Amino acid sequence: MLLLLQAGQAAFCQAVSDDSLHARVVGPYSAHFSPKREVFYIHANKELFLAGEPLAFKVYVSDARHKRPFLETHNIRVDLYGPTGEKIAQQVLYAEGGCAAGTLPLPASLKTGRYWLRAYTAWSLNFSDHFRFTLPVQVLGKGPADKAVFDDGSGLGIYAEGGAFVAGVPTRFGLKLSGTDGSGYGATLEISKNGTLYETLTTNELGFASTNLTACVEDSVTATWVQPSGVRRSVAFPKPVARGVSLSVTTGASGAPLVVSVHTNRETLADLGEKKFYLMLHRQGVVSKLHWISFVNRRTTVGQTFSSDGLPEGVLHITLFGPDLKPIADRAVFLATDAPAPRVEASLRRVKDSVRVDITTVSGSGRPVAANLSMSFLPAGTRADGFRSSLLTKNLLEQELRGVIEYPLYYFKDRDPVRLRHLDELLIVQGWSSYDWNAILSGAPRPERFPFEQGFSIRGRVVEPRTSRKNGNRELVLSDLRHHLFLKTAVDSSGAFRFDRVFLHDPASVSLLTTDGQNGKRRRSIVIDTATAYSDPARPVSPLMLRVAAPEAETGIGVEDLQEVIVDARIRNRWSAGQDLTPLRERVVRFSDNDRLRYVSLKDYLKVHYSLREYTRVHPVTNIETYHVSFSFSSSVLLANDPVLVIDGVQVSDLQLLGRISPQDIESVSVNTTGSMDVPFGSGGHIIVKMRSPLDYPDRDVPSNVLKQLLLRGYSLPSAYYRPAYRMPPRSALFEQFACLFWVPDIVTDTTGRCSFMMPDPDKRAEIGFLIEGKGSGGECFYARGRTIINE
Repeated sequence: MLLLLQAGQAAFCQAVSDDSLHARVVGPYSAHFSPKREVFYIHANKELFLAGEPLAFKVYVSDARHKRPFLETHNIRVDLYGPTGEKIAQQVLYAEGGCAAGTLPLPASLKTGRYWLRAYTAWSLNFSDHFRFTLPVQVLGKGPADKAVFDDGSGLGIYAEGGAFVAGVPTRFGLKLSGTDGSGYGATLEISKNGTLYETLTTNELGFASTNLTACVEDSVTATWVQPSGVRRSVAFPKPVARGVSLSVTTGASGAPLVVSVHTNRETLADLGEKKFYLMLHRQGVVSKLHWISFVNRRTTVGQTFSSDGLPEGVLHITLFGPDLKPIADRAVFLATDAPAPRVEASLRRVKDSVRVDITTVSGSGRPVAANLSMSFLPAGTRADGFRSSLLTKNLLEQELRGVIEYPLYYFKDRDPVRLRHLDELLIVQGWSSYDWNAILSGAPRPERFPFEQGFSIRGRVVEPRTSRKNGNRELVLSDLRHHLFLKTAVDSSGAFRFDRVFLHDPASVSLLTTDGQNGKRRRSIVIDTATAYSDPARPVSPLMLRVAAPEAETGIGVEDLQEVIVDARIRNRWSAGQDLTPLRERVVRFSDNDRLRYVSLKDYLKVHYSLREYTRVHPVTNIETYHVSFSFSSSVLLANDPVLVIDGVQVSDLQLLGRISPQDIESVSVNTTGSMDVPFGSGGHIIVKMRSPLDYPDRDVPSNVLKQLLLRGYSLPSAYYRPAYRMPPRSALFEQFACLFWVPDIVTDTTGRCSFMMPDPDKRAEIGFLIEGKGSGGECFYARGRTIINE
């Protein structure tokens, strides 16, 4: 047992060995954080945009506990919201190595205002909102945008350190002064106690301040200030409780020890005796320190000094548990270290009409580090780089606090005592309620309402005729030959099927077709039940819909309308609307029973009667065969164009379906092989197919569907680099303030910490601005911002 002396007061403090504490607190706490959590950050090419220009960005996703790249993540959703909270656009990006790059066009119709870019995954929706990331960007458009309607949150927020205010106990209060838009501002506060001026203090530019106060239950304490509108306002401090225990923490400069004190008043001592209280230092499921304390000799303060050696940099939570193992107070502190930060350096040199950029990444100790980076080049006099956060602030600060941090980068510009005090005031205000201890200590497993996605998932049913018998050889084929995708899956005894981990491009024309051991003689319908995708429920957004488009249900392609899915289909052109005659009134060939028995597929029929040719395209320059298989009625491969295939009025892009459509299902076919210019189907000719109706089968209950064709939204195309083309002159004042010269999102240094790339010479400028951010393989955060000279 360790005897401590603090200001002449004695107390007992000892490391914890109680099994009950581990069973009821540490165990549930560790289990609560056992599922891995993703943390997102968006690095945009700039912060201020002109309506109509693309917004280029890169999303970094890290492990919340270890800060390393989250390698398991593949599906990242990026939403763009307007000033009033409406969703404007959404993309799904394919992440690899813990990052994904994209480009989102900003509509030219956008009005001037603040917009938000948000990154998240379906899995992240299972956890608190602060694990996701929202990047504010400013757009200059035509006229001001409508302003969002907020609950008036203006006023003064008053927060006791640790969340407890006990009568007669000196207590530090964090104060936050906010305007009607939620942002802080500087003002003079007059603190009065029982009608007498107690203290005058000034909030900083972000609205933060702190004060120390001791009060009795009957005391009245108020704060008064003048709003920017000139109105004088007053707010009362909360009343202290007559009995209780409070927590205070003293932090110093980098590497200084952490002094934790627990206080009570004499009215409470009689009830405490030698009861144990417990201090737990922790973060993201990892317990760094665990000690118990008790009040002895009727002393009202007990404390413990913790060395910061071995404690990781960043926010650390200190929670005080009572004798009943229920949390009494909670305090967040920031631990800064004197260790050198990782460094990224860039040097630019002209090489003929280009600029060579050399990148170097090293750890704080000078060791080379492999890293994944993104870099933006801007004019030296730009106004478009007003970023207020960084990858470093997201990993060390933002993910540990609830609510919006107005200017995270402010606290990391300099490690001077003033900014450290302001950071501590921020933590008193926004850090004490970061954990939901009721949910943690209940021990109940966290409900996982949203899955961890990797690729897309399409699920549905194959509906059999009611009078047909089930067989065990059924399969469903999913194809997108444009992107070299061909998958098969079994259909179970209930008719259900699913395709998981499907990686789709945006857009992807996908065909679904059923097959069985009876050469397709039985007709079925394919019903799409769901596809995996989720919109963030924390935002007022419209659900994303699946629209499997078709003229009418009786034409042979069913119509589904499902919510909360990622795929999106659109109506194809209804060239013939399922009519027997084409616009040129070609002869319509009706299939006889002899045709249905003689040919295995429609492709075989067309080869015999219309000389349909199948070949593999050859690149005209490289002479390399491509994977794409084409069809043509022309004898010349060089002049050949694919014919247009129309099935029951729906244009189908996948001509490989010709080999999978059974003549058993065809009523008639009309073919144009000339590709006349007055035919609206194209120069390669066309094939118009009308499928048999249920009346043509002995089984009258068979649905009319033969296949489904969907135009699906998949992964948005990544951007390798980006060089905007502006109409304004390169040296104009507007260009110098708002333009982006070049954006490179895929910079990767190797194990030597080096890489190089070439970029176009930005108008022979001698100096340009830059911003580079990124993540090392071991979780290192790289950040550099400023101006640099282009060497000759």
